[in-house]
Amino acid sequence: MERIGSYITNTYLDSEDVLNIQEKDGYYVYEVFAPYAKDHMDHNLAAFTVKKDLFYLFVVSANEKQWSKSEDTLRHMVSSFKA
Repeated sequence: MERIGSYITNTYLDSEDVLNIQEKDGYYVYEVFAPYAKDHMDHNLAAFTVKKDLFYLFVVSANEKQWSKSEDTLRHMVSSFKA
């Protein structure tokens, strides 16, 4: 998590900010709440995997207002990620 945290929040990532981790078929999904993120996007969902020595990362982020309106859509987007 320390290695990819800056790609999710544009700054450091504390382990206690990770709300949930899921793994399915070699894909990992992290749910992160980072109110200190540089881009002011508190809620972050990141899906990633490694295939043939390449790292694939897909991140969606939202501020508090956007999250309350779009959480289901953002979760669906991340769940559809395939590298």
